[in-house]
Amino acid sequence: IEETKPPVAKQENKDTSQQAKEYFQKLVNSLKEQINTNNGITYYTFLYELKNGSDENNQLPIDTLINAFKSIGLNIPQNDIINFFNLLDFSGTGKISIDDIMNTIVDPMNEHRKLYVVNKFAKMDVEKQGEVKVALLKEKYNPKGHPDVMSGKTNEEEIFKQFCYTLDIYCNIRMISDIINYKQFIDYYDGISSSIPDEKYFEDILNGVWDDSNLNNNN
Repeated sequence: IEETKPPVAKQENKDTSQQAKEYFQKLVNSLKEQINTNNGITYYTFLYELKNGSDENNQLPIDTLINAFKSIGLNIPQNDIINFFNLLDFSGTGKISIDDIMNTIVDPMNEHRKLYVVNKFAKMDVEKQGEVKVALLKEKYNPKGHPDVMSGKTNEEEIFKQFCYTLDIYCNIRMISDIINYKQFIDYYDGISSSIPDEKYFEDILNGVWDDSNLNNNN
């Protein structure tokens, strides 16, 4: 009896899989480049639109994703959006989560930046509980020290408005009503950091708006 040999995997299947991975990475890189701009404003506006079209579990259909891209004025072919959606719809339910989108288009901060963020949070966490009130963040935030205010590019009111806008959207998505913990604070700043490639500019923002003398003043 002639032995039956297992079928040999075709090279073209391997090539097709590799092409799919390359296509997905290219698509994601394109989305990152277009969304992560304007000090996080575009990104958080995008998340706001996603949240508005999602259910109570932060799950959303394809139409919500398409409308969210349109709302921030990105010229992305609809086929690319559909392909992006389908690649994230792992279970084939016709819905994807906001978390999956966030994790795909935003890179975590490097360790140097994360250390800056954690250090600023720790100075506000005077009781060392690993959490602070959202109201305290807004109280301690000092727009006067932002480098764009210092240079005359914009004003304090606009910078503070942007901070409250992005923070409120983040809290809404994470269902935070009053208290934010240090991991969530890092997560929030991942969304800001992704749109700021310059290390010194990022440090100047953190040192300016979270001025140590103001953070250490607990009165």
